[in-house]
Amino acid sequence: MSSTEPSDTKGVGAARFSRRGILAGAAAVSAASLLPGAAGAQGAPLLQKPIPATGEMVPIIGLGTARRYERIDSPADRQQLKETLARLAESGLRIVDSAPSYGEAEAIVGELVAELGIRDKLFVCTKVGADNKAAGAEQIEQSFKRLKVAKIDMLAVHNLRDITNQLATLRDLKAAGRIRYVGATTSFD
Repeated sequence: MSSTEPSDTKGVGAARFSRRGILAGAAAVSAASLLPGAAGAQGAPLLQKPIPATGEMVPIIGLGTARRYERIDSPADRQQLKETLARLAESGLRIVDSAPSYGEAEAIVGELVAELGIRDKLFVCTKVGADNKAAGAEQIEQSFKRLKVAKIDMLAVHNLRDITNQLATLRDLKAAGRIRYVGATTSFD
């Protein structure tokens, strides 16, 4: 651990910030806003890509909810998260990505999106990461409740976990009209 990282990290997923990391992140965000097609660049169009199966255009960047949306520590923190979601919807960067493994992120996003009344402006994504078909189905139903949605835009198998069973469930949900797109993710080799 470097001397700029806090030595007391309470709980799993506790953020570790360093001055260098914060400055680097701020510089990256500032630089990104100057790129052609970047959101916020003056007069530049939002860079989007088509979903191969349908051609629906979606922004190439969105809001990931791991870490920052895992919990709310204060009313000010809650307000900041709410304002971020409102700005996301206004900007056209409408993708919001979550997962049951991201603490309370799904419930926080669901609550704030419902309060803001912006569900129709967002492309809501989440994941299933379970070890068997029954556990996956239960986790998915909880995601619908936490996100406060009748339909999820994209549901992916998280880290290819029990992929055969989970993909079968996702395909059934797609056929039933409860999810729009099926996917799979991994962050491992």
